[in-house]
Amino acid sequence: MTTISRFRKRAPKGATLSLVVSSVVSVLLFAASAWADDAPIGWASVNALGQNGTTGGAGGTVVTVTNPTDLKYYAGRTEPYVIQVSGTVNLSSTCYVKSNKTIVGVGANPTVTKGFNINEAYYNIIIRNLIITQGSPDGVGISEGAHHIWVDHCDLSNSGDGLLDVTHGADYVTVSWNHFYNHQKTSLVGHSDSNASEDTGHLTVTYHHNWWDQTIERHPRVRFSLLVHCFNNYYDGNATYGVVSACDAEVLVEGNYFKDVPHPTYCGYAASPPGDLVERLNYYDNSGTPETRGTVPEASTYYAYSLDPATSVPAIVMAGAGAGILGTQDDVTPPTPDPMTWDTPPYATGSSMIAMTATTATDPSGVQYYFANLTSPAHDSGWQDSPSYTDEVLDSLTQYTYTVKARDKSANQNETAASEALSATTTAPPVYGPPVAHWKLDESSGATAHDASGHGNDGTLENMSD
Repeated sequence: MTTISRFRKRAPKGATLSLVVSSVVSVLLFAASAWADDAPIGWASVNALGQNGTTGGAGGTVVTVTNPTDLKYYAGRTEPYVIQVSGTVNLSSTCYVKSNKTIVGVGANPTVTKGFNINEAYYNIIIRNLIITQGSPDGVGISEGAHHIWVDHCDLSNSGDGLLDVTHGADYVTVSWNHFYNHQKTSLVGHSDSNASEDTGHLTVTYHHNWWDQTIERHPRVRFSLLVHCFNNYYDGNATYGVVSACDAEVLVEGNYFKDVPHPTYCGYAASPPGDLVERLNYYDNSGTPETRGTVPEASTYYAYSLDPATSVPAIVMAGAGAGILGTQDDVTPPTPDPMTWDTPPYATGSSMIAMTATTATDPSGVQYYFANLTSPAHDSGWQDSPSYTDEVLDSLTQYTYTVKARDKSANQNETAASEALSATTTAPPVYGPPVAHWKLDESSGATAHDASGHGNDGTLENMSD
């Protein structure tokens, strides 16, 4: 199980504030409830290409997966699904995701290895509240005209290539409230200087309230984009650079906090020719001078957003970014039904076993069940995912009494009240007697017969020939 360690730092001092003031962006300090936005802010919210915003699998079947087979199966279906990931799912290769899916982590440390690939113009996909690591090649890869994708409140680290890359003409993407760490080439928008024909006028991405935590470069590195908008992100010790605009891309960088970043922004990088970049209202703490070039479109032309003061960004982002945040402030509701009820009351299945099934409970964060045997010596099932339970190694001809309750998989683990207590009595043990064989033939008395029951009962043949 992966354990996440978050570094909390003191409020910064001695930084400088970019003095460019925007007349088109309002300033609003977000409350904690903004951590759990029900809809994306930015490009993924735009009505375009026949898709009005990004809703994922809303309205579809809700399933909980705990293994690679189920995750890949539901992610690859054509119908809408809300796919709840519980525990650690160790994939052997990347998981391909088709349209109209929400993939959301539930419970403690929901983790997916090898990552996700969204391609072939699939659309309306949400990935939230997951620890994504060991991406193969990317943690999340978005390409080939995929559009309306929202990646929110995830931890991304240690991938083969990028942690989150947007390439090959993908569009309408929002990347929000994520924690990026333990990586070099973090996030790429546009994969090649020679891909202008496919990428120009596309690659529209919003990055907001992300924590770029000691990652080295590409936060993001952008080519050809119609507009990449980076606002209210925390650039924390990025050794090579923060943001690059190249190949005539348009990039707006505003309201961010740069700490210990020698090159906050570049226009052009290595062999890539320059793009346009506008910076404003950013805060530079022990950081270099940003490069700028030209003018860029206003993000507010396409969507509404509010800007937090740059000086507040470290505290806001470190408190709110990454997996394990969603629901911790707001989820106080136990599963339904409450109190729990029985689907199949306890019943004996033999002299030493009693089986039972609870009503299947529902909760957005997933459900676990707890069956209690109240008869001395009392014992229980422990918390389990299945609504069915068989109590074993019981005494025969004995009455046992049970209750069941449920809890959700949120950080609060809200529990229902226990069900009505119901009883069942184990049966008597089976009695096996020796077989009796009657022969009508001239056989000698004393021969031994064996029964066919498998219980090892023997009997003596009688000579009935007389």
